[in-house]
Amino acid sequence: MIVGLLRHGPAVPRSTPGIPDDERSLTPKGRQKTARAARGLRRLGLGFDRVVSSPLPRARQTAEIVAEI
Repeated sequence: MIVGLLRHGPAVPRSTPGIPDDERSLTPKGRQKTARAARGLRRLGLGFDRVVSSPLPRARQTAEIVAEI
């Protein structure tokens, strides 16, 4: 079995007024960079049988992007 770990993409900065840390989501640029990284992994032949994520929005959004590509 091969296990890979992927950190979430760029998210809204910490200490952004009105956004608690556990509610920070990916930025538009973060979504683009995550999709680019996922496509690169696919080109290398690294597919995903299962994607598991933290429940935090930025991690969940990253997992969704990776699972779609």
